[in-house]
Amino acid sequence: AARWPLPAGLAAPAAPADPQSAEVTRLHAGEFFGETALLSRGTRTATCRAGRHGAEVLQLSAADFDALTTDDAAAGGGAAGGASGADAETLRHALNFIRMASRMTRTSLQPGEVVFRQGDQADAFYIVVSGTLGVHADGT
Repeated sequence: AARWPLPAGLAAPAAPADPQSAEVTRLHAGEFFGETALLSRGTRTATCRAGRHGAEVLQLSAADFDALTTDDAAAGGGAAGGASGADAETLRHALNFIRMASRMTRTSLQPGEVVFRQGDQADAFYIVVSGTLGVHADGT
């Protein structure tokens, strides 16, 4: 999985509100999450909440994600101008990244604030800008 070079943060996850919830991993600046459920149009398999010092994330909505993938398919990879082969592929990836970045929104999260809960319908994916987020699996 790709990693995005973003500023580092210094937060730790808040204690889960549900005593039967266990932290399964901790996400740090530069990591992304939520894409699996978004791609499958499924539900969230865990609860994600900001650490004890809060966090900042970039969010790309499902609608914007769909628009980007539709635009890319419609272009047929032709947005690379006169480039060919590996150069065209590199340029296409760079253009897709720029399009994606221009549609993302930056959100500040308070300590312990929930990004999404296990079982929620996927509606976006996220990139951690600063702080950390705890990923918690419910005991049910």
